[in-house]
Amino acid sequence: TTAQVHMFMPSSYISYKLASALRTVGSMVQDRQPAILIDPTRPAPMVPISVGVENAITGRREKYNYSVIREEGLTPMLMFVGLMESLDVSEAGPMGDRTYDIRSRIGLSGRAAPFELSDVTPSPYSTLFDILMLLDNGIEEAIPTNVEFDVKVTNASRVAWIQDARTGGRRYRAGSAVPITVRLRNQKSEEITLTATYTLPKNLQGRVADLEIRGGFGFAQPDAPPKTLEQMLRLMAKRPKGTDLLVRVLQPTFASAQDGVALPDLPSFYQRIVQGGVRGGGQAIAQMPYQTQPSDWVILGSQRIQVEIETEGRVR
Repeated sequence: TTAQVHMFMPSSYISYKLASALRTVGSMVQDRQPAILIDPTRPAPMVPISVGVENAITGRREKYNYSVIREEGLTPMLMFVGLMESLDVSEAGPMGDRTYDIRSRIGLSGRAAPFELSDVTPSPYSTLFDILMLLDNGIEEAIPTNVEFDVKVTNASRVAWIQDARTGGRRYRAGSAVPITVRLRNQKSEEITLTATYTLPKNLQGRVADLEIRGGFGFAQPDAPPKTLEQMLRLMAKRPKGTDLLVRVLQPTFASAQDGVALPDLPSFYQRIVQGGVRGGGQAIAQMPYQTQPSDWVILGSQRIQVEIETEGRVR
């Protein structure tokens, strides 16, 4: 036999059984109503996965190895299910009172070096989004050859919530630097003060600028649609991390997408050229320019502040 039946679930509507495979018998080549057809001479393409878990709370260090089928739709989900199961059996604890330092190395066919990502996050689900973005990108086929996850689990003492934010003044010129002071509070009710500097876009329009101060976890910025896998990898590598303090202006500014690359902070006359349909002008995209500063904390929450924009010594 190639499987072990654990139990039967009788039902007058539809009965079924719970079973697990004992060994691999080959590749399924047909799936029909009365039966399935297996070819024992054709092994299914698999992707080896390894997960290393270092649990600072329990002191456990574990290493898990498994393989998942290489298939565009199934591989990302099965990889993530294996990662979550590894965290569960290593007593990583429930999400919400944990932080996860996750480093991913994904080998891709045709690339000499693996693609590497790292993040410190309150939820490992951010890793699932990375895997889906890479392997189901819709641009070029990304064939994984092997994947390694290294996870360090700690308690939520590294999480801090934004309480308020202030600037060093009220009036600034477009293109000038705005000093910002942010007050955080951690799980122990301790206060932490972070400072950052945000440079206003030169082509910022309007009398006031609305600034949002937040953490990098879950942040997504509209960007030029990538045209190649390499451009996709660069976008993923520069994405803000959960420990980044992020400042962005909420008024969209004009940028142009040229062959998958965003050209930001362009003058307004260029926008009229693109919108007028001039050949070679590129695709117009609206962006909210952001800047990040690394910190030691997983930052949650957000605050908004306003500054007045002046030109030639007068408020616009």
